[in-house]
Amino acid sequence: MNTLSNVHMLGKNSYFRNTPFVKLFQSTKYVNISDMVVYPKSYSFDVLLLVGAPSCGMNKKLSLMEGCVQECSVDENICKTTKFERVGSTKEWNGQTMMPVENKTHQMLGASLSASANGLIVACAPRYVFMSRSGLLREPIGTCYLKNISSNKFYKLQPCKKGLLGHHKQGHCQAGFSAHLSQLFDYFIKDGKNLALGAVGSYFWQGEAFLYNFENDVDPILPLETSKSSYDKDYIYTGYSVSMSYYDEDDLIGSVNIF
Repeated sequence: MNTLSNVHMLGKNSYFRNTPFVKLFQSTKYVNISDMVVYPKSYSFDVLLLVGAPSCGMNKKLSLMEGCVQECSVDENICKTTKFERVGSTKEWNGQTMMPVENKTHQMLGASLSASANGLIVACAPRYVFMSRSGLLREPIGTCYLKNISSNKFYKLQPCKKGLLGHHKQGHCQAGFSAHLSQLFDYFIKDGKNLALGAVGSYFWQGEAFLYNFENDVDPILPLETSKSSYDKDYIYTGYSVSMSYYDEDDLIGSVNIF
């Protein structure tokens, strides 16, 4: 079975194309397409279509279903894989042998995807697992990559990797379950220089949200974050979805205050 993506895109000579952009992905490589993001290149009407494919297999020999992000040219109707870091899990010496300190298999890279017109994209793998060198600790903390397409610089974001591990803290946070980059037209939120991440699994699934801001090419400042609530707020999944805009007063969305 194949997966078909069909979307109307921004064009060179008009604000919207009159014909749809169609790309057919073989299910053996790209399945469960999660997001399609219009990315205007260099403020012109040339665009890239960014496609998150969380079940993409990056290494056929090892059968690593790490997920991937595809950059698709609308005009040429071709796609290429966006590289963030090397395929496969990192290993470290524990005094006796080399042990993996992470597990990227089925991490679902591309499950959350966002882009802004100033050249930044963020792609997240909410099922990324951090592991201790002893092999005794396995925590699905999630991970995200913030990348500047123009300069090819990237920054790895792991807001839950800071010692508060365990499912009763931030060890199961699954950072990057949702993600949103502010857009250039959002004047009140620093012109495309903010990133919101959702992490639904923290503190017995109370969940939390993180807010990064960055002033340079790719140089995120340590994030603001929501705090742990009382036990009656367990299983409310804060961070299931995040977005940003300008609000003139505090309000409620569901049962959680706007962050």
